[in-house]
Amino acid sequence: MVKLLKGQAIEDLEQKISQRLRKLNETVGEELGFGKPPFRNALESVAFMSGLKPAIAFRIPYDRVRFLEIKEFCNRNNLFARHTAEKFVINSNTDYTKFLPLGSEKKGEIYVCISSEKERAEAAAKSFAKDVVVFGRAMGYPECCLEFGGSLSNNVGNAEKERGDFVWSRARNRSYRNSEKFSQLLNVFSGFSLIPHVPCHLDCAESKKYAKKMLALIRKHDSALAKDLLLYLKIPSLFWNYCDYILFDGTEEKGALHYSDLKLYADSPKFFSLAPDYKASTRAKEVYGFLKKGNNLKDSRLSLEVFQNSRKTGTILKEKEFEFFLANPQKRKIKF
Repeated sequence: MVKLLKGQAIEDLEQKISQRLRKLNETVGEELGFGKPPFRNALESVAFMSGLKPAIAFRIPYDRVRFLEIKEFCNRNNLFARHTAEKFVINSNTDYTKFLPLGSEKKGEIYVCISSEKERAEAAAKSFAKDVVVFGRAMGYPECCLEFGGSLSNNVGNAEKERGDFVWSRARNRSYRNSEKFSQLLNVFSGFSLIPHVPCHLDCAESKKYAKKMLALIRKHDSALAKDLLLYLKIPSLFWNYCDYILFDGTEEKGALHYSDLKLYADSPKFFSLAPDYKASTRAKEVYGFLKKGNNLKDSRLSLEVFQNSRKTGTILKEKEFEFFLANPQKRKIKF
């Protein structure tokens, strides 16, 4: 069996990428005169500071002192910082966002939006979780992907549309189902992504343009990091949502994914601790235990077959089509 990662563990590669990204973020901040940037997502931070992205947005627990620290950074760098007018509680596995007054005693988070353009920062802060098209346009996402995002909004409660993944919380799932081809550059099914948005499909030309510019920017500063990221973006993912998935060190052979190692991510309860949804994480843990009994798998719309060499160890039936699915960037063409 050919190992994709050639002996290094998935976790070790992730740690190496994370460390180099933190260093890159600080280096770019110093080189461009920003000082140490306060942004958690290093890839988006580098893109924003370098002018590739017109705005940046991130969530933080509501803390006036913390926001004032961010605002001071912005004032020093001629940037505008705005935050949502309310606190919110959000859950990844449903399109559920509960807004709370900033003065509420209940815990909540705010979205902080930053740009060199005052109107852009304000538009992003006002539209977060209320108008994905306006928010995405403020962030500089491609228009085709904004239309895609808009088509997934306001469909909660429509059972047919929810089943077909026409809700925003299943945007990555819908993007996959929209696709005939899968560009490695647009892999949004694991821990690192070259693009800051969910593409309308996985071979979107405008999204690939951004990804190539992002990769060139990284390569300019750290060619080893660019190489590691490209390797990471080849890793197959069995995907529920962006908090719950399983990564494989493996390669496609004769219609099956053969794997030598796998790593579970079941983080919805941790990431969305204010309104935890345990269903997807529990299911991912169940499937992970099943996969540990084999070394290759075949995925379809409604089931997952697991094998130990040529012997089938069992079949998992999905609760609905694409409840979870294998996103494999090594396969250029997607077939359902």
